[in-house]
Amino acid sequence: MRVSSFICFSILAPLLTMARQFVHPGYHVLMLNGSILHTQADLDRMKFGVANKLDPWYPAFLNMSRDPLASASYKMRGPLTFATRNGTGSSPGKTAISNDAVASLLNALMLASPALGNITHAQKSTQILSGWANTLQLLNGTDAQLTAGLYGPQFVNAAEIMRSSYPAWPQSEIETFKTMILNIFYPPASQTTPTALQRYPFDANWGSAGEKAIVAFGAFLDNETIHVSLSTFTIRYDEGLSLYLNFPCSNLNNTINSFGQNCESGRDQGHTQLGLGNMAELCQVAYNQGDRKYWDLLNDRLMVGYEYTAKYNLGYNVSYDPDFYRCDANLVGGPWANISSTGRGQLRSIYQIAYAHYVQLKGKRMPWTKRKLEQTGFETNDTVNNVGDTTPYGTLRFSLFEAKWYPLGCYTDSVAARSLPVRTDVRGGWQAMTSELCQSACQAAGYTYAGTEYSGECYCANEIMNGSVPAPDGNALCNMTCYGNSTEICGGPNRLSLFVFGAPSFTSASNATATSNNVTASKTATLPGWTPLECYTNSTSDEH
Repeated sequence: MRVSSFICFSILAPLLTMARQFVHPGYHVLMLNGSILHTQADLDRMKFGVANKLDPWYPAFLNMSRDPLASASYKMRGPLTFATRNGTGSSPGKTAISNDAVASLLNALMLASPALGNITHAQKSTQILSGWANTLQLLNGTDAQLTAGLYGPQFVNAAEIMRSSYPAWPQSEIETFKTMILNIFYPPASQTTPTALQRYPFDANWGSAGEKAIVAFGAFLDNETIHVSLSTFTIRYDEGLSLYLNFPCSNLNNTINSFGQNCESGRDQGHTQLGLGNMAELCQVAYNQGDRKYWDLLNDRLMVGYEYTAKYNLGYNVSYDPDFYRCDANLVGGPWANISSTGRGQLRSIYQIAYAHYVQLKGKRMPWTKRKLEQTGFETNDTVNNVGDTTPYGTLRFSLFEAKWYPLGCYTDSVAARSLPVRTDVRGGWQAMTSELCQSACQAAGYTYAGTEYSGECYCANEIMNGSVPAPDGNALCNMTCYGNSTEICGGPNRLSLFVFGAPSFTSASNATATSNNVTASKTATLPGWTPLECYTNSTSDEH
């Protein structure tokens, strides 16, 4: 019996697909739709890293797979009809809902990883999601905003993966889950007006938790218009973005000052890091919806905040302004004359998500965050604070192939119509010209393309212009050595040695299918220099 299968081929070609250029997923498109915090390209990158046993994805995945919350045999703590979180005293249901929320996500991530997507993980994740959706009636307590703002996003991230990857999850159950998010999680997460029970809502990390939750809920629900009793309202993810920009007690500017101090740095390091992680999640969800400015606001203020906190928690001294503190600081022991050492060195799982964006994608520097990540190794679940407070296993989920300069080869150019129109000086002048100096000058000026020409000229742009194409004669006329390094080629007459800054991108090649035993997907990973061709027939009896 001849058994046919399919195999995908790639050929080497002078093409780079950059991570910054991937197409963000649409809504309700099977397996073209990533999760709230992850595009399908992110999930494909994770699969590729695990399948090929690449560092850090493979060891990070093995680390996650040993977590009891990632087990398909995990025993649910719930579901319950209510979950309470109080600032003091007992909080019945908090442990159940936080553990189950994370378990639903980790089982979903097990499904999203390569050949390890056993159907039992899909069943476990959806069992948890549907169980809570069919049972939960109330989130209450003095800290209900935190329950909704912290655990709700864990649930919707799991649900987004499952509805895109597991057709056996009934649409009726998905609708019930959506109703739970709308009616039970959204109201406390979005509360900005004081009530008798929650007298100081949306302060500091409460507000940032609410902001990230609204953004995640809105993205998951596609900004649906909701009808409740006699009122009609719309949950919009940009409501959360507006609060992040403007709400006085939890906006970016009033949470992190110009040199990176957090408004809760004087309180303790746990709450400081919680707020940073909340803001990073909001920025990443917005980025995945096509709103890319939020990571960059106020001259990378969030990055500055990360660096400040990482440096202090690594044991180094930092500046401190006692006049910069959160709203209602008196409720939690403030204002504070000095930065707090409480929780110093107890690092939450919040750093990889920011490092991936600023350093691995954008090519910026975060030396203190890098040292923190090197010191702690894999980001795991939070074993010091409440499970579910921060997004777990960041090393697996957010690590990128580091952005760098990739050669594209020899391109045509013309003095009258430049391929890259911005002429740029390099350090040391034209006589010092090297490829690296030109790349550095272009990157510092904010450009993603760099090209050298005629031994000592450097040009930059964010796109290739004026019909420039790979030279028809190959590298024949890129024949002039760089003035600053005779072992390098710096273009030639009307020829540009072209480079692009970026990182590999991963794109979906086909829809996923679920069987009774496994969930499988056919994917194409696009690496620099490789262009996917098509899917070709193959046979186990006639190897190609």
